[in-house]
Amino acid sequence: MFFSLHDCIFDYIGPSPKGSLQKIQTDSEELLITKTRKSLLNALTEHVKENHEYK
Repeated sequence: MFFSLHDCIFDYIGPSPKGSLQKIQTDSEELLITKTRKSLLNALTEHVKENHEYK
């Protein structure tokens, strides 16, 4: 389903450092930039929120 929600992966930048003002974290994150049609933006946003582990 995810790949039908966006047109293409615009850029992949990773890994990137993960920071927090409250504590030092040693795990890393990946940064993904994608583009989608305006009509699919809400569905893509909801999909990411439902499937992303970050809290």
